[in-house]
Amino acid sequence: MNWKKLIFDIRALGMTQQQIAAHVGCRQSSISDLHVGKVKNPKFKVGLALIELAKQKGIDVCTD
Repeated sequence: MNWKKLIFDIRALGMTQQQIAAHVGCRQSSISDLHVGKVKNPKFKVGLALIELAKQKGIDVCTD
């Protein structure tokens, strides 16, 4: 999963990192770290929530 791109796509729809973090249940700094590639993979629960958020926003989620 390309978490960096997924967060970029969610942000492109107008959500801030803070809003994403609140929605998925983590800190804004965790979203920032994923967004810039500092962290390659989120915790399992956060990853699932990010995927669900992307689906809700109509983003095509490919888990290759």
